[in-house]
Amino acid sequence: MKSSRKRKVTAAFFAAAALGGVAHAAPTLNMNDLVGSNTTTESTTQATTNVGAPVVRPVVTQPTPPITQTTVVTQQQAPVGPAQVQQTVPMQTQPVMQAQTVRQHTVTTQAPPKVTPLIPRVRPVPVTDTAKALSQQHMAVSQPQYVVNKQTNAVMEPTLAMHSLMNVQRKTEPVTVQKQVDGKQQIQTTQVQRTPVVVQEQSTMPLTVANTTTTKPVVAKQKLTIRDIQRAERERLAQLAAEEAAQQAGTSQVDQQMVAQKQAEAQRQAAILGEQQRQMALQAEQQRIAQQQAEAQRQAAMQAEQQRIAQQQAEAQRQAAMQAEQQRAAQQAALRAEQERIAAQQAEQQRIAAEQAEAQRQAAEQERLRIQAEQQRLAAEQAEAQRQAALKAEQERIAAQQAEQQRIAAERAEAQRQAALKAEQERIAALQAEQERIAALQAEQQRIAAEQAEAQRQAALKAEQERIAAQQAEQQRLAAEQAEAQRQAALRAEQERIAAQQAEQQRIAAEQAEAQRQAALKAEQERIAALQSEQQRIAAEQAEEQRQAALKAEQQRIAAEQAEAQRQAALRAEQERIAAQQAEQQRIAAEQAEAQRQAALKAERERILAQQAEEERLAAEEAARQRAEAAAKAEAERQAALKAEQERIAAEQAEAQRQAALRAEQERIAAQQAEQQRIAAEQAEAQRQAALKAEQERIAAQQAEQQRIAAEQAEIARQAAIKEEQERLAAEQLAKEEAEAAVKAQAEAEAKAKAEAEAAAKAQAEAEEKAKSEANVQESKLPQSYVDARNEASTKGSAVVEEKDILSQPMEPPLQADASSKISLAFDVKNYESMSTTVDNKEIKYRAFEYIPYVANPIDIDQQYMNIYVPEEYFNNGTVNGYNTQTAPIFMPNAVGGYMPSQAMTPKVENGKPNSVVYALSRGYVVASPATRGRTNKASDGNFIGKAPAVIVDLQAATAYLHANDSTMPGNANRIITNGTSAGGAVSLLQGAAGNSSDFQPYLQALGAATAATNVYAVSAYAPITNLDAADMAYEWSYNGITSSNKVSMNHDDVAYSNLLNEHFPDYVNNLQLHDSVGRVLKLDKNGNGTFKNYVKEFIVAAANKAQAKGTDLSKHTYLVRDNKTGTIKDINWEAYNRFVSRSKAPGAFDSRSNDSGENNLFGTSTIDNNHFTITAALHDTTSNPEAYVQNAKVVTMMNPMNYLGSPAATNARYYRIRYGTADSNTSVAIPLIVGTRAQNLGYNVDMATPFDVDHSGDYDLEDLFNWMDNIVKNGR
Repeated sequence: MKSSRKRKVTAAFFAAAALGGVAHAAPTLNMNDLVGSNTTTESTTQATTNVGAPVVRPVVTQPTPPITQTTVVTQQQAPVGPAQVQQTVPMQTQPVMQAQTVRQHTVTTQAPPKVTPLIPRVRPVPVTDTAKALSQQHMAVSQPQYVVNKQTNAVMEPTLAMHSLMNVQRKTEPVTVQKQVDGKQQIQTTQVQRTPVVVQEQSTMPLTVANTTTTKPVVAKQKLTIRDIQRAERERLAQLAAEEAAQQAGTSQVDQQMVAQKQAEAQRQAAILGEQQRQMALQAEQQRIAQQQAEAQRQAAMQAEQQRIAQQQAEAQRQAAMQAEQQRAAQQAALRAEQERIAAQQAEQQRIAAEQAEAQRQAAEQERLRIQAEQQRLAAEQAEAQRQAALKAEQERIAAQQAEQQRIAAERAEAQRQAALKAEQERIAALQAEQERIAALQAEQQRIAAEQAEAQRQAALKAEQERIAAQQAEQQRLAAEQAEAQRQAALRAEQERIAAQQAEQQRIAAEQAEAQRQAALKAEQERIAALQSEQQRIAAEQAEEQRQAALKAEQQRIAAEQAEAQRQAALRAEQERIAAQQAEQQRIAAEQAEAQRQAALKAERERILAQQAEEERLAAEEAARQRAEAAAKAEAERQAALKAEQERIAAEQAEAQRQAALRAEQERIAAQQAEQQRIAAEQAEAQRQAALKAEQERIAAQQAEQQRIAAEQAEIARQAAIKEEQERLAAEQLAKEEAEAAVKAQAEAEAKAKAEAEAAAKAQAEAEEKAKSEANVQESKLPQSYVDARNEASTKGSAVVEEKDILSQPMEPPLQADASSKISLAFDVKNYESMSTTVDNKEIKYRAFEYIPYVANPIDIDQQYMNIYVPEEYFNNGTVNGYNTQTAPIFMPNAVGGYMPSQAMTPKVENGKPNSVVYALSRGYVVASPATRGRTNKASDGNFIGKAPAVIVDLQAATAYLHANDSTMPGNANRIITNGTSAGGAVSLLQGAAGNSSDFQPYLQALGAATAATNVYAVSAYAPITNLDAADMAYEWSYNGITSSNKVSMNHDDVAYSNLLNEHFPDYVNNLQLHDSVGRVLKLDKNGNGTFKNYVKEFIVAAANKAQAKGTDLSKHTYLVRDNKTGTIKDINWEAYNRFVSRSKAPGAFDSRSNDSGENNLFGTSTIDNNHFTITAALHDTTSNPEAYVQNAKVVTMMNPMNYLGSPAATNARYYRIRYGTADSNTSVAIPLIVGTRAQNLGYNVDMATPFDVDHSGDYDLEDLFNWMDNIVKNGR
């Protein structure tokens, strides 16, 4: 059996569904044909037609007598009601069931015994003229066809008549059948498709189908009841189930495919029929919407016109108010200008030379504020224009979507409320910002007052110190009165010259200040005139804006009329788009059919149960229709009320906007007046502050000059005393060496004369006595707590488990090299290579003198050499940065790291960033970079040749070379500035402190170094790992209590040792007797708290505030404590800060208890790789050796700059620049600050800082470094 027969139903049921009665019961109607299937095999008639006309097959039932003639007409220009709306159908997507032209047929039908029912079907026929065919087909689907029954004169559209009476929807439901399988009866449940027929209303109108051949109506003769439909449905379902069971027993694969195709096609046709119904309803709805939109547009245009008139009136009132306000503001401005002029004249009498810079700044600030106010006004106007444009767009959108009027009106009201709220919030924010600015200004004034008070106090303190210094200088002056008298005469002459020069400068400055004041006064008058002109311009612009607004409203009205025509065209295009979208939705619906099938099955079951209430629903539909009419009437009334409400809201909005604009204008004028008053007050205060500042600077300059003169006098006296002391020490050293030689010879003679056993016993006794003596020497430099630790070690829970012999290494003589062929130490000006490099598109030319030995008898020629680089300009009598070949400073950077061997630096540019050598050459410096020995250097015999003090000896030898060749090589050897990082920073400090010390002379003589001075002018040190014999204590003072980190995990012994070192540090600090710049003594109590701790914290706080001022994000640094009022950093949480940085070394960070650190390696000897260098570490040695050796105290002393700063036996550098980052945990931040503070206390110029969040690194601020170097070289400060 063909699949098309599965869905047959009794023709009577379909005729009854369409016409309200039953004609015959026997014939059947194929449902696939009703929905336009193209897979049926039962079609017997085809008609030839054009593309525009549908091909329709007649519906044939039982033989009937000739039928009364039926006329099919195309209605022209008839009023279209809701039930007669033209249907718009996408071309070639839906079957067209109407005839294109008016046709009249009289048909006499014979009665064949049995005819397979046919269905209307649209079949396109190819034609030559494709465009014409498409046009005809479009006309066929777009023009509604109507059927006229001449007996009743009723006119109906065939498809509308059928679809309004039938609702055909294909569904599936399970059907249970019995069949035989292998000779046994089995029950199976099968999903079958069914086509429920829902009767919506009764009708006796004939069903007429028009085509090009015949039209046969089926006339119902009796009414169809619900029970008839249910009975027919049950019969159909049973028949379908039986057919399904039979087909499942014997169907083939081809039949199954055909069944699936038929089912899919039937579903598609059902969807098409439903879509046609929806399209007709949509057309009726679109017409209704179009009418409503036209009315809404007319109402909107009328409303817009009323709003425009109201706005014009409101604007006229606002303009009148603004003009009155502007006149009042102009009068007040004139009065304020007069007051400001009088105030300026009074303030002028108090101004001094420094006023000019402040006046210019104030003028720039006023101009900036004026520009800012103008920008804010323009921004407000732009915002208002944008708001108006947005409002216009919103109104147009409301006109286009009238159905959304209520929601849009609510959104618009909310948007306006939000805008008003935002404007109010911005005003409040601006007011708060102004208040905060005023508060910050007041705080700044208070800070300045506090600084002034502090400066006065400092000045008084400094004056007292100067008085004391003057008394000391007076005592020295008495000793050399005659020479001083001559120098004083020259000095007085110089002072008189300077005073005359200063007086001349003050006179010139006063004249310039007066000229600048007159210029500022003229500029202020011009600014006031410009402001008045600007106000007039604004008024003219506002009048023009009003005229433009009126013109724009008229243009909008005309544009609205034009837009209406465009809207109609757009509406038609939108309808076409909707049709295409609906076609796509149909396709999607077909894909979703399988998912809907299950839901449809459930709905079908519910429908069967609900059929009992169908009659009630039919009655309810009539009532619903009446209610709909009432609702339509109510909707019209609601629309009228809505319109009135919208007009009222619009009027309120216009009034609110006018009031808001008036308030904003008033607030702007008031803010402008307040700002002008504030500026006047700030100007007066600034003038006063400038005068005060200038006076303070003059006094400070005078005091600085007096201090400089006193310092020069003291320096001359100090140099004389140093020279005398050096001569005395040299004589003592010579006598000491001779005495030691005699004692040594005598001891050797006595040792040879004694027996071997006695000699061994005596040697042991001497060794013990010498170790004790050396230990006492070492202990004399450390707190008493170190000495006590030896006796208390066993009671402090330390790691000492057994007694060890603490032995001191003997003082080794300087290493000797082969002196048979000495190397010349004369600088060869011809031994160079010309080179160049480019930085920032600037070529830097220089001469390279490389691999220059700086000692005549090098122990390691690969390490004891120097590279010298000189700017090319100095060989052509040129200058760079104000320097020439005679005055250029010598920059002496080292590359020492970890006290390892280092190579001489060379000019390099990496990633566009020059290193310090290139940067120095670009600033006009001569560069001399030495290579040095380090702690791992070995000779060919295996002995170590780079242990302490080798690195500082090599650096002093290189310095002596520069001094010795000062007259023959470019650069000024009296202006040598060292630089280094980490261990290189430490030896840089040591160079600055230990210049010309006799401790290093034997080593220099052994190397054949030049006989010349070894002192330097200034020191730059980054992250210096220095003061090693106190560094362990300082490290535990910082990190005590932090027992684990990413790099360290401590055990119980480590904790105990940390506590011990931490307890020693306060004694060490207190013994130093340091004080800060204001004379406050820096001390610590036994818990590690006190003025020294606060002193260290002040450096970190200053660094944090500096970083914050540059815009650095400090949010992760939770240890910072802020001032709630000013927002600045006022303190740090010390413990939290150290936890944030965290320790990177275990207790014994430098002198390790296991004797294996880099510093232990530094203090080895020529034959022993590692040694302790503190008594405490030796006492707590954890190695398996029975003895713990400590390096000779003299060697340890030679590696610490603290032992040479202030020593009369050394020539200290005068200038120090020390940088240690707050994120560096390689030593304690206290160590470099201790060294810098000692130098500062000695009267040297020290620039100390702890750059914020900087780790262990150097040369990161080369511009700042060389600015400092230029300043100390050129200005001596």
